[in-house]
Amino acid sequence: MGLSLKNDIEIAKYTIDNSADPSDDIERINPVIISIPVLFSPWENGLTFLLGSGIELEGHQNFSVFRFGLGYEFEVGNHWDFAYDLKDGHINALTIAIGVGKRF
Repeated sequence: MGLSLKNDIEIAKYTIDNSADPSDDIERINPVIISIPVLFSPWENGLTFLLGSGIELEGHQNFSVFRFGLGYEFEVGNHWDFAYDLKDGHINALTIAIGVGKRF
């Protein structure tokens, strides 16, 4: 079990549709997501579950986020990890990510 700091930058420009009031759609330009998930590895095979909360920062409007996902980690050397994450975001966004981590 461990604690992680996961930061993402979405290099994208998109609009979140508000079906109730289309004039109230929310524009997103390169939002930054900061989260602190808990990591849990029940087996020694590198499979890791993550669960935690955070915030998505963007100039128009900020959102709280809840992150959960499944990752695979393998040690590269001297406690450095290479991770592959599959996570679900706040607006049903499915993301595939590759990360590098350092264990302490």
